[in-house]
Amino acid sequence: MQPKWSTRALAVLATPLLTANPVAASGAATFVSSDSDNNLTFSINIPGNPQYPNDFAFYLSAPHDNSWVGVGFGEEMKNAFMLIAYTSKNDKRLTLSPRVGNGHVEPSYYKNNTMSIDLNDDTGIKDGRYVVHGLCRNCKDYISGSIDFNSTEQPMIYALGPDQLYLSSNAKDAGLRRHDYFGTFTMNLQAAKGDPAQFPPKDLFHSKDTRIGEKQNDHEYSSSLHAIAMAGTFVVIFPVGVFHQKVLRTIRWHWITQAFGVIVVLVGAGLGLGMSQTYNRVNNEGSVNPDLLADLAASLNITTAPIKLSGW
Repeated sequence: MQPKWSTRALAVLATPLLTANPVAASGAATFVSSDSDNNLTFSINIPGNPQYPNDFAFYLSAPHDNSWVGVGFGEEMKNAFMLIAYTSKNDKRLTLSPRVGNGHVEPSYYKNNTMSIDLNDDTGIKDGRYVVHGLCRNCKDYISGSIDFNSTEQPMIYALGPDQLYLSSNAKDAGLRRHDYFGTFTMNLQAAKGDPAQFPPKDLFHSKDTRIGEKQNDHEYSSSLHAIAMAGTFVVIFPVGVFHQKVLRTIRWHWITQAFGVIVVLVGAGLGLGMSQTYNRVNNEGSVNPDLLADLAASLNITTAPIKLSGW
């Protein structure tokens, strides 16, 4: 079966790699992470066709255990152009979302009328891995920067989402939870120039053009602290305060306990609000996300609980 963009056809990579060193081949620059548990492979080809000077082909493979996988062009998230993949609604295909980073927050879907991404027929979920094989048309320049196709050390970033949460969506602006780990590397885009018919390369092991960067583990600690503060106050601290009033008749300790509980709730609410700022909580119509309103309502209800329980 011919790919959709057969005039600039890309060959199919027969099998995904599990572990390797970073490599690059003729007509391709490739990065292979050395993490055996959460290995990631990214390869890029720049056809160099004068008629399409801003196009590049790419191949991305990563574990499907993670809710999403992303690779970006840039030194850090801010102003980086990213390709992020996650499972689509039918669980067999996947959604590829071009995004731009606005800082160390959830990247925003980048919609550009002159940019398009064509996915090859081998794209999907295969053998427990994301496999993304496509052509990014007019992707060299984007709203906050430009990819230097002549760079021998193009800064790159990568990340994988949490493996505890499952994401399934056809929407290119679907919400992403904070990554479990991330890292940086560089690519020799000069080595990526060449015949797209030879891409992706069959041998990704025997070149020295690309280097590995350090991987950093990550976790959304504020989410856990928020949950502990809110639930713990309602389940433990406030009932203890009521026990002091109704059973022990120690009004002084009742108010001390309830006041401490209100402080913990306010801290928990602050953590929740701060955490919400790292996500795209406002939709295209400018209305507040219902989940955020629910969090605020829950905070208010819990904060007023000691007053209700003490009979005021």
